[in-house]
Amino acid sequence: MGKLGMEGDERGLKLVQSILRRIMLRRTKFSTDREGRPILVLPPADIQVIYCQLTESEKDFYEALFKRSKVKFDQFVEQGRVLHNYASILELLLRLRQCCDHPFLVMSRGDTQEFSDLNKLAKRFLKGGQEVVEGEAKDGPSRAYIQEVVEELRKGEQGECPICLEAFEDAVLTPCAHRLCRECLLASWRNPTSGLCPVCRKTISKQDLITAPTDSRFRIDIERNWVESSKVA
Repeated sequence: MGKLGMEGDERGLKLVQSILRRIMLRRTKFSTDREGRPILVLPPADIQVIYCQLTESEKDFYEALFKRSKVKFDQFVEQGRVLHNYASILELLLRLRQCCDHPFLVMSRGDTQEFSDLNKLAKRFLKGGQEVVEGEAKDGPSRAYIQEVVEELRKGEQGECPICLEAFEDAVLTPCAHRLCRECLLASWRNPTSGLCPVCRKTISKQDLITAPTDSRFRIDIERNWVESSKVA
């Protein structure tokens, strides 16, 4: 079956369809029951297209986000990695769509607040290291290294991602206290939920990642800074 598919032979697809047809159900709004009646009765759709004029500030925000997204996409094209970064490209488009609804959908990110207390962050790393030590050789981050990482965050040092070798973009911290771009790290994994730390090769999972505390655009007090968008006004 796989060989036929690789060779572009339609028999491979027909074979798959013949197998799945017996175990899968496919229903559409045009499907009918045994007596010929539609299985779903929907009212006629009322579609209205309303064009909204963006404010100058919304236009500027969108243009800035578009240019940054285009730079990322052009990098994928230049590296020949477009086919390997579909998820990242779709996320770029998603952010542009969200921006059209309201800039705060792109600017706000709640998980940056969880470890905004750097002392709490240091304790989190030390605790993770102690859990690794139990019954095994110590391979967790050392206290000195953790202090160095926390001090860099405290001073607001930008640093660079060890994967793309550029300034951090939406940085995350691994349980082993390594800082990387979220997108770069996830793109390096074969599995979408877990993989190896590119720095120390320790196995980590996506849910263990910590969004690095920062004063970037992702931290904003929405309650105090809220303004209506063109879509609401």
